[in-house]
Amino acid sequence: MMADCAALVEQMIPICRAMASLAAMGSHHARALAALCATACAECAVECEKHAHHHDECKACAAACRETERAARALS
Repeated sequence: MMADCAALVEQMIPICRAMASLAAMGSHHARALAALCATACAECAVECEKHAHHHDECKACAAACRETERAARALS
């Protein structure tokens, strides 16, 4: 259902923004948030992948989430 997809995207975005901000400033909190960011991105990617064959936005979001998940796991 697209509502689940939208809800996960809305949750993932602020987590990723916070992660990017903390990482950019070299915060010691970035590592702890990276684990949460990776989890949020993984959950979002799984849901978006369900719709990727019908919606280009979901395909792009899933790919971006997988890339961000890898980067966040490397940091955590």
